[in-house]
Amino acid sequence: MGWALFVRGVGDGPVAAWGLQQAVMAIGELLTVAVLVARLRHRVNAWDVLLAVLVVVVLVTGILIAAAGAQESLDVVHAVGTVLILNLVMTGTMRDAQ
Repeated sequence: MGWALFVRGVGDGPVAAWGLQQAVMAIGELLTVAVLVARLRHRVNAWDVLLAVLVVVVLVTGILIAAAGAQESLDVVHAVGTVLILNLVMTGTMRDAQ
């Protein structure tokens, strides 16, 4: 919903905004997978395992939402998983930078 408001002027309304939101989320998830693969060479810790589990949960719920239509419970799981992925990636990046 937030992205739909942010990109309100894109294309012709909510459908275009929803498509843009999905594209941004897909890019973020691909970058997360790339970070996980890059970290596999160095070390794997509990944060990485949790991040991998969350990526799988978000991808599966995204597929279920696309296949079965939006359901409130799936939307919540998808949104919470996405926010947790973002937080874990930022935390891991800041830890690596120290």
